[in-house]
Amino acid sequence: MKRRNLIRTLYSLSIIAILSLSASGQDLPDSWSISDDGRLLTAGGENDEGFFSQNQIHDIQLEFPQSNWWNLLEDNYEDGIDIMATCLIDGEQYDSVGVRFKGQTSFFQNNTEKKSFNITLDWIIDGQDIEGYNTINLHCGWGDNSSMKEVLYNNIGHNYYMAFKSNYVDLTLNGEYWGPYQSVQQFDSDYIREWFLSNNGTIWRALSTTGGGGGGGGGPNFGAGTSTLNYNGPDSIDYNTDYTLKRTELEDPWAGLIAACDVLNNEPLATLEAELEQVLDIDKACWFLAHEIIFADDDSYIKKGGMDYYVYFEAETDRIIPMEYDGNSVLSNNNLYWNLFYHENDDDFPLMNRMLAVPSIRQRYLAHVRVILDEYFNSDYAESKINNFVALIDSSVQADPKKFYNYNQFLNAVDNLKQAVETRRNYILNDPELNNVESLAIDEVSYSVDGVQWQQPATEDEVDVIATVTGTVGTSSVWLYYGEGFTGTFTKTEMFDDGEHNDGEALDGVFGASAPPQLSGSYVRYYIEAIADNSVSTASYEPKGAEHDVFIYQVAMGSVQDLPVVINEFMADNENTVTDQDGEYDDWIELYNNGDEEISLHGFYLSDDTSQPDKWAFPDTALAAGNYLIVWADNDEDQEGLHSSFKLSSAGETILFSDDGLNTIDEIVFEQQIVDSTFGRYPNGTGDFMFLPPTFSSENLMEIVSICQSKTNESFFRIYPNPTSSYFCIEGKVIEPFNYKLVSLQGTQVADGIISSENQKIDISTLSPNMYFLLVGENVYKVVKTK
Repeated sequence: MKRRNLIRTLYSLSIIAILSLSASGQDLPDSWSISDDGRLLTAGGENDEGFFSQNQIHDIQLEFPQSNWWNLLEDNYEDGIDIMATCLIDGEQYDSVGVRFKGQTSFFQNNTEKKSFNITLDWIIDGQDIEGYNTINLHCGWGDNSSMKEVLYNNIGHNYYMAFKSNYVDLTLNGEYWGPYQSVQQFDSDYIREWFLSNNGTIWRALSTTGGGGGGGGGPNFGAGTSTLNYNGPDSIDYNTDYTLKRTELEDPWAGLIAACDVLNNEPLATLEAELEQVLDIDKACWFLAHEIIFADDDSYIKKGGMDYYVYFEAETDRIIPMEYDGNSVLSNNNLYWNLFYHENDDDFPLMNRMLAVPSIRQRYLAHVRVILDEYFNSDYAESKINNFVALIDSSVQADPKKFYNYNQFLNAVDNLKQAVETRRNYILNDPELNNVESLAIDEVSYSVDGVQWQQPATEDEVDVIATVTGTVGTSSVWLYYGEGFTGTFTKTEMFDDGEHNDGEALDGVFGASAPPQLSGSYVRYYIEAIADNSVSTASYEPKGAEHDVFIYQVAMGSVQDLPVVINEFMADNENTVTDQDGEYDDWIELYNNGDEEISLHGFYLSDDTSQPDKWAFPDTALAAGNYLIVWADNDEDQEGLHSSFKLSSAGETILFSDDGLNTIDEIVFEQQIVDSTFGRYPNGTGDFMFLPPTFSSENLMEIVSICQSKTNESFFRIYPNPTSSYFCIEGKVIEPFNYKLVSLQGTQVADGIISSENQKIDISTLSPNMYFLLVGENVYKVVKTK
């Protein structure tokens, strides 16, 4: 079965309920959010919370025990070696942190002590962090007398692109004040997790080490033409000197990059969009370019090519994404008059030269430019941010003894920055492809099922989507884009205003189309594109932030009977029941295929940690219909067979089963377990979990026997029905009254009484489904309460 069909074969159950996402075992990334009504999924937005809140200035103090600490920092710069220090952040102490100088121009060209620093909180002490961040980058802003270009660039960009979080700190070194610094988030796995469903992909820094390819003004060492997503050849050796591999979880990390570069540079333009969207996230690339171009970013893909951007390979979609890196050189006076398609005629820059040569992609890019100009890159929005940043750091700048500018230069630079925003914006607005081009407005987007607006669809339901399109220009076409799950490509289908697509009256400006039925519990993203009937086919989108902002709905959850593969049984305290192939009594997890087809589990996951659903991946494994599969939960992957990277806790925890897109397929949260007893579904494969006699790799059965076989000579009891949903009877010979107690697995007494008749009925309808122990005289019986 092909990998791309797996998610369609299994249920894409990422989440249990749309407003209680953590219950599923897979939280959304921190930068994503769902609206209160559950209809809009957004990524990014104002950076107002946490350590990097743009409205906060932190106090950081570093204490170096070495008397020659400054010389050590200078000597260690080339090798990137940290020296130890004690760090106080807002008064809280962090011991044994690592500190080093960072940056290039800020180190080599800056002859002052106002250097840039990197602080690693967990350098010695594993897990030491502040609000989840273990690395702090303090940028001095060399060449930026306003000391805010990077903070402004990142905080505006955070609304529509995967920009770093950034704010300010006041820095003190060994008791001496060093002034204000721009604090910028580290590009690492924590950053990736904030924007993507996992960090299982690959990160490269586009940093040529060959000293060649200076096309387009990139300079001899920047790599334009070799590390600007150019096709260098079919082998990884053709790329590993032009891209620095920072981290990967993949056996063949270069394959995705090479495939994307091949398509981007070599596919005919007529088919480029269709082929490119399979290997590169076109929409994110358009936002990336728009962000760099509008801010006239001198340190960028679009100016220098390789060196000042990253590439990320998203494992969930098999696509690469260009990522912004350095924003301290934006809005330079020398660059304020770049056109919107800077370097489009230079084949060293294929995102501009090739991708934006496709008319539909070009219009998507221009639509994103309009959104940024209308909502963020304007005097009202940008100046309010600049003024807020000035209010934060003004007194710090005045008190800064290390600054490489004076206070008047700071004030002038702030005014120049405001003017640069206005100058750049006005120049862009006069671009001939943007100026006086009419576009359409899209409003009143909604969906319905069987004519009922906002009704949650079931598995078999088509979903009808409508949107109102207006404008002074005619409408060429309207399109519905929909995609299953929280990430990946979209399917495109045309919408019509003909009165035959649940769109009301014909030619009333309301367009309609349908999304096909989707699997139980799956989430569906969708958005609308309207194409104007003008000479350039201007595109508009709703939501305007598509594809990072999209509408969303969830297909109603089916019962567990609908799921092809489930967690069926597990044992978390195996002392004498069954051994693995090496004779070891290990914990085990049993999966069962309820379906009628063989299912490939290759790349699927098991985990005991909801924050790390990809803890252990299945190798190339298939599970036939009606069959069982055992995974030994023993944290011993070196053994032959299926042995996970974690053990189970008999005290209770979670088992999570996820597909290759990290969508939750099944999950069980369990409490204290009984030695050599299993917790499994009854009836087999479909029922609720309860304590059962072990049925290793076979059908779950309910054979209830007493734990203790000793009986008094005077009395003998039979318990029935068992299992039971409401009551059970105690039947037997009673010579004299007996006391009985019913206790939970945790030893808590939940009922008691006296047996005085030979057939006595005990009501347990109010108890929770579980196993209980009935103590009658010297006898102990298991009693199972079902629903």
